[in-house]
This record gives sequence, structure tokens and C-alpha cells, in this order.
Amino acid sequence: MAYPRRKHQVICLLALLLVLLAVSLPVEASIRIEPSRFIFHIPPGGRTTDSIIVTNNFDFPITLNAVCYDWNINEKNELVEFEMGTLKESLDGLIRFNPRQFSLGPGESQIVRFTINFPEGEGEPFERRGIIFFEHEEEAEIEEGLGAVIKTMIGALIYARPSEFSFNFLLIEGKVLSGPSGQQVAALLLGNPSFVHARFTIDYRVLNAEGEIFEEGEVSEKVFLPETARPIYIQFAKTYPPGEYRLILELKATDIEFRLNEVIPFRVED
Repeated sequence: MAYPRRKHQVICLLALLLVLLAVSLPVEASIRIEPSRFIFHIPPGGRTTDSIIVTNNFDFPITLNAVCYDWNINEKNELVEFEMGTLKESLDGLIRFNPRQFSLGPGESQIVRFTINFPEGEGEPFERRGIIFFEHEEEAEIEEGLGAVIKTMIGALIYARPSEFSFNFLLIEGKVLSGPSGQQVAALLLGNPSFVHARFTIDYRVLNAEGEIFEEGEVSEKVFLPETARPIYIQFAKTYPPGEYRLILELKATDIEFRLNEVIPFRVED
């Protein structure tokens, strides 16, 4: 009697695997959207309208649904989506699509327009965000009589900022530590107490006791959501002889006129 249940479990696992594979397929080979990120500045009580071009790169016709989700970044720095209306920063009730559902033949494109209304309210206005997924489902036959539903999704990130906002960003704590292999690692805890997100790159230089540049480099763009703090680690490439050093940091916002300069002295022991 256990055999039919085991067979059912295997079928469910296969179906789940197919869904995961479909979501992770290169979207260039299936559905393409342009652009994939929007950052709007809207006065409270105002609205803005924009559009996304969706192209079907499949060799068969598809039907797509535009669905907006809330999203956040977890402790592994991975984007996690939630049902719209879950988070405080949700676009729930603030965004409308035209069209929401549409069909595309092979190679065809569709312009999807959307409107965002920025709410009015008491207190300092804060950034709203969402991700618009264009979802396509199709049935796939695993073997005769057995099938699964494959969902393909591709998303565009939406940030809706108030047109006027205050901004602050800070280094909460910074240390340079010796790693297990003897290399030096800078451990930085960075905080964004603002009500809008921040995008930063980091240029760094390490000076020796004589003030000479011993090592320099850069850290690619990082995203810091509003009212959050997150660690950033910089592993230096060179081997450091014993002595006194200074780590010079320059953090440059990529979408806001803001820079932060910090100096972290450290010592490498014998």
C-alpha cells in the first residue's frame, strides 16, 4: 500500500524540480524585459507613469500575467519576494498596469504601461518598492500520463521615492583582522538610517607607516535598503609585513550626491 504514495511523492518532487529549473533558466532565451529597474522621485500625492517592453524569445506563443510583489533582502543578501501588501514599503493599492494580461507570438513585443500614485500622510514620507514579475505557465509532460506545470518569471525592480528626503549613511564599526591564512580582512558594518535605499561603491587604499600606498582597490556596487545595517568584508590580496597601517575608505553613492570618507588604523603583529 505504500507504493502508490511513494510514486506520488516522486511525481511531486519531479514537478517541483521542473519549476525550479524553469525559474533559473537564462531569461535571455525565453522572455526579455527592458528596462529592469526603475527609480522614481514622486511628490506626496503625485503620480508617475512609465512603461516596460516585454519580448517573447520563445519559438511558440505565450500568455503573460503582470504581478507585483513586495520584496526584501535576507541575511544572505538574496532578494526574497512576498505577497503584495505584506511589507510596510509595499506598492499595494498604489500601482496599476495596462495591460495586466496579454499574449505574444514568437519574437513579438508588448509595451506594458504602469502608473504609481505616491501616498500622502503624516510624518516623513518613505520609499515604496516592489518587483513586477511577468509570469508564464505551461504544462510539460514528464512521461505518458504524468505532467507538471512550469512557471517562467522575470522581474523589474521598482523604487518610488518621495521627491524630497533627508539622507544619511554611516560606518557603524570598522576593523581590520588577520584571517586564518594570514591575509588581512576589513570587516565593515555600514548603516543606512534613511527612509530611502542607497547604492554605494567603495574605493580603498592601504597606507604603510611611511604614508606610501601599499594596496588599493574597489568594491562593486552594494545596495542598502532603508533603515538597515549590513556587513561588508574586504579581503586584501597582499601579504602584510608587521607594522602600522591605515585603511582609507571612500564610499560613493551612485544615485545620490553623497560621499563618506573614513580612516581605520590597524597594526599587523609579528
